Amino acid sequence: MRLKFFTSSIWHGLKVSLPLIYQNSRWLIGNGSMVNFWSDKWLDVPILEELQRVSLSPQLHALVSDFIANQQWSLPARFYSLYPHIAQKIHNITLPLQAESDCLIWEHSSSGVPSFSDGYELVRQKSNKKSWATSIWNSFIPPRYSLLAWRIFYDRLPTDLQLQRHGVTLVSKCPLCSLGCVEDSVHLFFSCSFAQHIWQWLACCFGTSLPSQGSLDYFWTAFIDLEGAEQAGL
Repeated sequence: MRLKFFTSSIWHGLKVSLPLIYQNSRWLIGNGSMVNFWSDKWLDVPILEELQRVSLSPQLHALVSDFIANQQWSLPARFYSLYPHIAQKIHNITLPLQAESDCLIWEHSSSGVPSFSDGYELVRQKSNKKSWATSIWNSFIPPRYSLLAWRIFYDRLPTDLQLQRHGVTLVSKCPLCSLGCVEDSVHLFFSCSFAQHIWQWLACCFGTSLPSQGSLDYFWTAFIDLEGAEQAGL
């Protein structure tokens, strides 16, 4: 009977994240036998990185333990003269009285142990805040309207174009104008002649005009600027 082994999807995800986890960890020095003096992160940044000599990393194999004698720092005299600021950082690290194993700790928690929320915040992709986000997610706007605006800006409405993208075969034509344009969020709410009449009417209420072309972000920012100017009495 042959045993079957299945690849773990969890382990694959962990392997992908290991470099990111390591970048946000640092070594707590015990006896220094597990830590590369030059390339590992045991100060605020790796020494080679601070010296801008990262390319030399494969050639330098000295361990931190090579610079410790009787649990006291023992740096070469030349190191003090060449890199006094780094030597000072090293001497600011208090070594344990009894030699013990080095420990890799997480930098973003007081315990040195990462939590699930730490990992999530680190790994998740963070995008720049959209210029329109504050204006649509506002306490005086009913949530259903805010959600509708969000779906428009992110093209999440079930328009004809979205249905086509998901494999639905259909002939798309905007029902509000005679231009024969494909129905998508941008056309339906902004560039369609019917929508343009509504937006221009709103602009006239503020005694100005709106751009007829441009991105959704640009169009909405222009409209919000008009509203702000009106409220300020400009």
